[in-house]
Amino acid sequence: MTELAALLAVLAAVFAALAMALVTLLCRMYARAVCGAIARGDDDERLMRGSSLRSRRRGFCAAAAKILTFLLAAAALVAIGRFAVFSLSGGREYFGHMPLAVASGSMSKASCVHEIPAGSLPGFERYDLIFIAKVRAEDLAVGDIAAYRSAGGELIIHRIVEIRNMGGREYYVFRGDANMLADPVYVSFEAVAGKYTGVCIRYAGAPALFLQSSFGIATAAVIIYIVSVCGGALGSIARAERLRLFELDL
Repeated sequence: MTELAALLAVLAAVFAALAMALVTLLCRMYARAVCGAIARGDDDERLMRGSSLRSRRRGFCAAAAKILTFLLAAAALVAIGRFAVFSLSGGREYFGHMPLAVASGSMSKASCVHEIPAGSLPGFERYDLIFIAKVRAEDLAVGDIAAYRSAGGELIIHRIVEIRNMGGREYYVFRGDANMLADPVYVSFEAVAGKYTGVCIRYAGAPALFLQSSFGIATAAVIIYIVSVCGGALGSIARAERLRLFELDL
């Protein structure tokens, strides 16, 4: 699995590099051709008809591209830093609630193979964004959906199917609604991260999980780079038009 992840990361990096190189080449060729035509006076008639309005529009588009690049980069950093880790190690709490992106279908309502206890919350689907909240031990019961941390630090959210008293302490047995077998571990209350609140936003976790992958990060980087390079090309054309208009004394 590690080797496959490494291979995918390398392929994503190669894809990003090729896409960036191609976009850079095309934008530079286009900007050079247009700027050359402007400098030779090929577009004087068009420039005179539109005066400096078209130039200002190009300048505005270039500025807008720069702002969009900054916003996309900031959004990507926030998503990678905060949301992309929800499914693995949990994120920050907001007003006592922690959002989690669902990375698997083990709690899928459509694939449920067990009878859900009466009064219990239904499961959710892969790519959903759900919320959990801290609770007391006495607030947990069989049928509740809760999240716990595995020995490796991974955050797993399944349904409590049994509560056992061993050595004077309570331990929880978890199982996914779509899983035939229970999780192979007894979970103490200290390992429980929170209880599912019932708040579920369909497919809202997909962007976080996408940015968690190597391909997602590469795609985000390519989009940001494309917007930046296109903005630079438009800026060069706008400057060439302003210079030509100045030469024509318009």
